[in-house]
Amino acid sequence: MHLCYGVEKMTRLESKRKGGITAPLWSWMGHTGGISFIKPDPHTVEWLVNEVTLPWTDKKGPRPETTSYRGEVGLKGIARDFRIPESGNEVHKADIIFDDPDMPGGRKLKCMVIGRKIMQERTIDNVRNYVLIIMQKVSTGRQDVYERVGAGFLQGSLIDFSGPTLHVLAE
Repeated sequence: MHLCYGVEKMTRLESKRKGGITAPLWSWMGHTGGISFIKPDPHTVEWLVNEVTLPWTDKKGPRPETTSYRGEVGLKGIARDFRIPESGNEVHKADIIFDDPDMPGGRKLKCMVIGRKIMQERTIDNVRNYVLIIMQKVSTGRQDVYERVGAGFLQGSLIDFSGPTLHVLAE
């Protein structure tokens, strides 16, 4: 998982080829500018392979497959509501970096949990969740297509695990 680093914002690469596969926005390859990676200690993260389907996996067999919508590679997963505390004693429970701090408002943000920190005494509320922050993509003709707008971590108490979920395609 990559974060914007050393620049004010990450710039998305635009596809010049018609009909070709563009680097996905959830990947570092879909942007220009400086980046940094979240680097959890080895073997300390449980990657949620039952909730997030990577585009090169196929659960029907060993053959790699890409999920493509309009020529872009998508990450399938579950989108959930969340909150980011702005002040008070919960600020340490979240660290989210937005790709573009000046992104337009008005569209509701969701998070896609892609991994959880492995802990001895882990509860859904106290565990660190590694997340992509996603926003519904406009003008696709589909309600389930989202795009990455940030990444980081959220403590479980900040994510609505009991509310409704959406199965989405993050481009």
